[in-house]
Amino acid sequence: MFACCMEPASIEPDAPSRSRVSSPPTSCVLCGKMGMNPANAQAHFNGKSHKAQLREQRDAGAAWHKGCGLCGIESFQNEAAWIAHSNGKRHRRQVAFETHAANANKHFDNLDQLNAWLVQFGKQPQRTKTQAVKALKSVHVNIIDLLEGRPKLFSSVTQLAAYTRHSEKTFPRERAKTDGLKVFLRHLR
Repeated sequence: MFACCMEPASIEPDAPSRSRVSSPPTSCVLCGKMGMNPANAQAHFNGKSHKAQLREQRDAGAAWHKGCGLCGIESFQNEAAWIAHSNGKRHRRQVAFETHAANANKHFDNLDQLNAWLVQFGKQPQRTKTQAVKALKSVHVNIIDLLEGRPKLFSSVTQLAAYTRHSEKTFPRERAKTDGLKVFLRHLR
């Protein structure tokens, strides 16, 4: 379980001092909700249950959040530091890794999921798992973007390599092999 509540600044209008985030977070430890899709996350953060949890925490005089167990940070000095961390590259990458680890077997266990990805990437569904994996080999996508739910397709490995280096979004090779994402691994020159 993550030790942070990833509530985006753009979702709570009563907090004007917070900065806007470019992509909505997908987890809320305060309420115990992990790996939500962006639409469900927004609905959760705007919902009665989440707001009640926030009120209860604030009424109890609790600090916004003391640390991030996911990233190994014991404490933050203030709310602004926590917000900066939770919107940062390191934390978002850890959330993507952990969300994927929790759902690793869901991605490649069946032909339906492989075909769903093929359709998402504009390819034709296949009849067998082998054919689907072969078809996905022609898809050039950054694995971290894929896990964050924002896959960006590239027409060549060279373009994918340039983007990956520039964005510093490199997924560990050995983890991709063991987590079932081997089909998306590319040799980045």
